[in-house]
Amino acid sequence: MNFRIVAYIISGLLLVCETSICGQPEGDTSKDNNRNSLTNGVQITPAVAVKEAIALGNLDEAEHILQNIDGNEYARLTFMGIIALKRQHSQKALVYFEKAASLDANRPELHLLVAQAFFQTGDLQNTLTALKKGESSGSSLPSYYLFRGGVALQLSLYEEAWATFNMGYQLFPKEPVFLKELSVVMARAGLFATAAEYGDAYMKEAPHDVEGIVVIAHALLQNHQSVTAARILEGAVNTHPDNLELLASLAASYGQADKPLSAARILSRAAILNNSYAFDAAQYFIAAGKWREAMNMNLLVEKHPEKMSQRLRIFFQQGNFSRVTMMGAEMDKDEKRTDEDLYCLVYAWAQLGNVEFAASIAKQIKEKKKHNLAMEILKTISQNQ
Repeated sequence: MNFRIVAYIISGLLLVCETSICGQPEGDTSKDNNRNSLTNGVQITPAVAVKEAIALGNLDEAEHILQNIDGNEYARLTFMGIIALKRQHSQKALVYFEKAASLDANRPELHLLVAQAFFQTGDLQNTLTALKKGESSGSSLPSYYLFRGGVALQLSLYEEAWATFNMGYQLFPKEPVFLKELSVVMARAGLFATAAEYGDAYMKEAPHDVEGIVVIAHALLQNHQSVTAARILEGAVNTHPDNLELLASLAASYGQADKPLSAARILSRAAILNNSYAFDAAQYFIAAGKWREAMNMNLLVEKHPEKMSQRLRIFFQQGNFSRVTMMGAEMDKDEKRTDEDLYCLVYAWAQLGNVEFAASIAKQIKEKKKHNLAMEILKTISQNQ
């Protein structure tokens, strides 16, 4: 589940919980008279002051206010737990929430807070259990269904995840994010045609959400549905022709579909906009046997060791062994040669007739399997000369 989305969901649920707590001011008194003040004729209770401090990220101030509150121990403990959550102190938060529950167990919003604490610890099963218990407080929020469905999905509870996201979409039909999540669930469950239908529906509802479209495509790619992923991405690229994330994802789908030339052409578009894609674009051109295009992309690669190794392999794949040996001499100055580079050099020198020098290079190969393969090649070439 996307953790930026989780952060949004948790913030929404915290708002519900804080509002619920602030709606119980009775019994709250403060030792700090400055906290019981009037703003525009509205009394600012300590609970409201704490909520505002938390919202502004002033956790130390919120904690100070709570230390000066008498009366509503449930509110104090719950807010202390929320502060611990904000500080990522999940175990400490759980202790506060457990104490609060001992004072008033009939507070469904408390289960939502407990769920968030369990989520921070990575305990997904208890997160889901707590979310179910807090349904009556969370059901008014789309974020509740997104959180609960996302946790079920992480637990591979596909039917439950689908039911949760579908319920969310039925209740909040103006929130197309549910279509995206339903598409991902169907892809993970192996129902690829249905996943594509949800994906198409999401693209119609949210054509400018590039990140969401990429999430759907990647879910399909993870299940080796490259053709379906490519179709969805092609439509998105038509709408956003210069979006690097879409171009890279479409290239990946072509690559998975064993279409290296299509992948190379798409990724070369991205490389022109951002040369960090040039290396992979060149790799696809190499796989497609397009040496000139591969070399053009290689010229855009900035990292020197990667650039030189890739160029050596382009010459090697072409069978231009003289250029391979020249590249090897140039790389030797920088001492950046990989085992793959050394293997190419062994083969090239041997093919040019200098088996003895090739053997000296083979000794530098560290990986045992590749070293043995190089020695076997040397033996075969020596016998044929």
